[in-house]
Amino acid sequence: MSHSLYESLWVFLFVGIASVFVFKRLRFGSILGYLVAGAALGPWGAAFITDYHSIMQVAELGIIFFLFLVGLELSPKRLWVMRQLVFVLGTSQLLVVGLAMAVVMSFLCSHASLQSTLAMGLALALSSTAVAMQILTEKRELTTEFGQKTFGILLFQDLAVIPLLILFPLLASGGAQIDFHSGLIATLKGLGAIALLIPLGIYVIPALFRYLAKAQMQELLTAASLFIVLTLAVLMQFVGLSMALGAFLGGVLLANSNYRHELQADVEPFKGLLLGLFFVSVGVSIDFGVLLNRPFLVLGLTALFMVVKVILNWISLKIPQRCLRSRSDVLTAILLGQGSEFAFVLFTLGTQLGLFQPSETSVAILVVSLSMALSPLLNGAGNALVNSIAKRKDTRTFDAEVDHNRVILAGYGRVGQIVHRILRLQNINCTVLESDVEQVDFVRKYGVQVFFGDASRLDLLKTAGAHSAQMIIVTIDDPKSSIHTVETVLKNFPHLKIFARVRNREHALKLMELGIPQHHLVRETFHSSLYLTEEILRQMGLSFSAASETVQRFQEHDEQVLSQQKQYLNNEDEMIKFTLKSAEELRKIFEQDKPMEKVAS
Repeated sequence: MSHSLYESLWVFLFVGIASVFVFKRLRFGSILGYLVAGAALGPWGAAFITDYHSIMQVAELGIIFFLFLVGLELSPKRLWVMRQLVFVLGTSQLLVVGLAMAVVMSFLCSHASLQSTLAMGLALALSSTAVAMQILTEKRELTTEFGQKTFGILLFQDLAVIPLLILFPLLASGGAQIDFHSGLIATLKGLGAIALLIPLGIYVIPALFRYLAKAQMQELLTAASLFIVLTLAVLMQFVGLSMALGAFLGGVLLANSNYRHELQADVEPFKGLLLGLFFVSVGVSIDFGVLLNRPFLVLGLTALFMVVKVILNWISLKIPQRCLRSRSDVLTAILLGQGSEFAFVLFTLGTQLGLFQPSETSVAILVVSLSMALSPLLNGAGNALVNSIAKRKDTRTFDAEVDHNRVILAGYGRVGQIVHRILRLQNINCTVLESDVEQVDFVRKYGVQVFFGDASRLDLLKTAGAHSAQMIIVTIDDPKSSIHTVETVLKNFPHLKIFARVRNREHALKLMELGIPQHHLVRETFHSSLYLTEEILRQMGLSFSAASETVQRFQEHDEQVLSQQKQYLNNEDEMIKFTLKSAEELRKIFEQDKPMEKVAS
């Protein structure tokens, strides 16, 4: 059945939006939604999409744009700083997992040759950059310790695809006749292409953007951004290397460019759509016929593959680090527990070279596809399990080690750290609670005693000594968690004085409604904004005293308004009327203040 372009586009967008919306609401993430959409549209669903290879060619652009944007976030200096994560951990992961997987494959496929099992093991050692990075991005964990480890290993794997593509033909020939001349030519072509990227990224592309920017045509800049990404990718493909690698290296070279943000803004929307299309194409490619004919074999192999790979990933991280207690290693091992999109390329190449039988390839592709589909679920379950174990472990440590101090500090983020440091300078000891596992691990490395736990839990507050403490300082970043904590303290420990950092006006009003005095609440951006405005007024011509008086008058009026707004917290219409009336009163106060200096024009 043929479909018009408009019909195809409408169906694709409708199914994609519906699936992603449902799965995001169920907290399974967008990736699983796209995969289900692909399966629904593929030959084993509505059979709306039958030409898998055509859609895959377009979908690969999503990975290209994705890696280009990743490169834009990594300047060469930062990449050099990450060299240990990339090359040490990356090499360890690929070799340990690849060789161990080859041993496992030799038991599962006793008839296969040593070269075939080694090729299959190395292909299965790779993990999906698209899946893992999408999960890290959605959860905003790319900057965490385990996020950086994961990214470094994935980056090395992307680089390793190139030598693997060269290695497979050598394995197919038995390694007896290695054409060193051809290998040398391929290597020189690759190095030459990479060398060509350097002047392009430093001189040519910025000059092109300067010229196009003068035309003041946004669509021209957008077209140029897409053209640049595709040019870098095609250049690498021309010399036989990965298109994704070319896009990534181009992004790295442009990371320090003045036009980095322009490129990022132009490419980002296309990346999101095309990356979604990539996951849809993976869903289309899943051969449910093999699954229906051999369900126990396929599901068993998928479960075995993911469990074994997670264990091997964890072992490979321990070898170079020699650290047996790192929660980030466990999280990284889980997140890398699926197969890679590049495995499809290697499986196809291996079949063409005679390394793999077609029946083996179809099962392997299905196992990798299912592992990618199950990866968000595995990651969510793994995170919950790791955090649950850490919670029990850190609670026991808490019971054994904590001294009942006069002050409890709930939250050890940006604000909590400053409060804690100043109190320590005055020899005021605090019992510090923090619910972010990664943050607890990080600050403990610097000798700060922080205990893992949710400060809104009554049992934890009792263990922390809330019954004998005098004060609790709530610097939790999330307003809902902050309010919940204050409610628990007020209900069970009414003797405690409560001081709180609040995110915004609404947060402050809700805490005031609970009975917290206004002078015990500090809006995190309020005072910094006042200080900034005072400096601006001085630079604009006001004297020191006039600028200070202006800001002070505004502060006094705003705090008075805040105390009165509490009565309108649950009545939005009255709140709006009162706020507008207060703003008009403030304007009249300044207009009637004749002695005030005026800003120089």
